[in-house]
Amino acid sequence: MVDWSKNLSHDLVEEIASHIDSYDDYTRLRAVCMVWKSSLPEKPRHLFSRLPCLMFPCDDNREDNHDHHEFFSMFMGSGGKVYNIELPHTAYNKLCRGFSQGWLITVEKGPSIDLINPLTKAHMQLPPIYTFPNVLEYQPERVGKEFLVRLIFLATEYHNLHIDLAAMEQSFIQKVVLSSSPGTTEKSCIAMAIYGDCSKLAYCKIGDKEWKLIEGENSLVRDIIHYEGRFFAVDNNGRVLVVYDNQFDVVNSSPKAKVFAAAPEGFDWGKPYLVESSGELLLVERFLKVNRRSYETEKFRIWKLNLKLNSKSYSKSKWVKVKNLGHRMLFLGYNESFSFLPPNVTPPHTGNRIYFTDDYFEGQSYYKTAGSDIGVYNIGDGSFLPSTLPLAKSGGRRRGIWPPPIWIMPKAL
Repeated sequence: MVDWSKNLSHDLVEEIASHIDSYDDYTRLRAVCMVWKSSLPEKPRHLFSRLPCLMFPCDDNREDNHDHHEFFSMFMGSGGKVYNIELPHTAYNKLCRGFSQGWLITVEKGPSIDLINPLTKAHMQLPPIYTFPNVLEYQPERVGKEFLVRLIFLATEYHNLHIDLAAMEQSFIQKVVLSSSPGTTEKSCIAMAIYGDCSKLAYCKIGDKEWKLIEGENSLVRDIIHYEGRFFAVDNNGRVLVVYDNQFDVVNSSPKAKVFAAAPEGFDWGKPYLVESSGELLLVERFLKVNRRSYETEKFRIWKLNLKLNSKSYSKSKWVKVKNLGHRMLFLGYNESFSFLPPNVTPPHTGNRIYFTDDYFEGQSYYKTAGSDIGVYNIGDGSFLPSTLPLAKSGGRRRGIWPPPIWIMPKAL
């Protein structure tokens, strides 16, 4: 019998590979025979691996399209490229509350919390919402009042309140980040979440049955990242907190958040983000203009610590204002904030930009424009650049986009 696989030309094998949108299927294609394996690179060039992509819902909401999402990779080709990809376990109305270490973190009314790798389509589960601290009851048969949650009133009084599935899905969890990819180091992977009415921190390890509270300085947290064995968090006042990974291994002891750096001088109650960039810690402050009908981003400010994150002493650390990031870009939103140095610094993808998505969870249930505060900010002159993002079908920045888009940086396990 003739082995037809060895008779296909190199160009034809590459053409077949270019129509595959799954990393797993691409791996299987390379495994057909040694000729195909040698003809195709180990990492698929046509897939959006290790490049920033904007994930947003398909404009087509047909029943058979509910597990599909669109991914815009702006560095593919001269004008970017949009991929329509099926992602199991990510129904079109699921909310993304994080992208970290190559994994999406999604929340649904179910009330499950899932990890999905958009490149390999691998799937794992985190403990459900009803296992968080302050969640007292979950009774799915009690329609409209499924959860009983303890809320803090005026910082001193506790009140128990019934909350429905939709409200818990949309506002209870604000962001989740991971310490590592669970596909490579499952036992040591830690998930950290900002949750609840006081925006506290909770954590779990892959395989745990419940979320546990982080002790110490831990309320009104607005953003978290993980970098070199530490979780960094920033609170509403601009203070930076730290939780070390080795605290999670101490038996019969709760990890504690400690103050890492005071707020920078001039911090003005904007929405803060933390970003690691070239080994430095950046604090980005985002200002929103909110009125009765809509909201939109007005400006950003950036500071950096004057010490590298691998320094041993922070007693004399100070914040320094940043006016120029050179060729680097920042990506902010529900994702774990990250910086990126583009492979080719050519217009329109030059550096010194902030690419941001809509993460104003406090107001997204009240405004018809929810999800649409998306854009590109020029750090150099403080202007907003004409968006090259392919959201015209969804109404650009002035019509609601639901679920809100999120920046991701796909990678295999």
